[in-house]
Amino acid sequence: MLVASEILTSDDFYQKQYGIIFDAMVELCNEGQPVDLITLQNRLKEKELPPDISSMEYVRELIAAVPTSANVKYYANIVSEKAVLRRLIKTNEEVANACYLEKESTEVILEEAEKKLFHILQKRVGGDFVPIQQVVLNAINTIEKASKLKGTVTGI
Repeated sequence: MLVASEILTSDDFYQKQYGIIFDAMVELCNEGQPVDLITLQNRLKEKELPPDISSMEYVRELIAAVPTSANVKYYANIVSEKAVLRRLIKTNEEVANACYLEKESTEVILEEAEKKLFHILQKRVGGDFVPIQQVVLNAINTIEKASKLKGTVTGI
């Protein structure tokens, strides 16, 4: 599950219910709970989702549809790549519509297209940018923790 959650987000799934189920699986994993038929179905019911998503039969069908979990990274990459293609198609349609409508200048249309393509690329490469303040605070916390440790310094 950890491998898939590093590659995918719920937005990557074509069908919304698969993204909802994926989020529930990630939640269970993050809480240290097993991700199986019973725990997943219970989590989905806790979220008060419609029976067509949270029923035992539906969850069982989904689990049975996956041949093996050994190839999870491969499967996750397929879903991710298809999500990128869908985003590109959607962006292309939006740009084409803006061109046909001619409500904006060419420059504005180009800027919007560039922003949308950059956003797709940014998500594919590794997610959103992190504010420098957050990076600095994390580094300071790590340094403070290390300075409080007693013992011999190694690696010098």
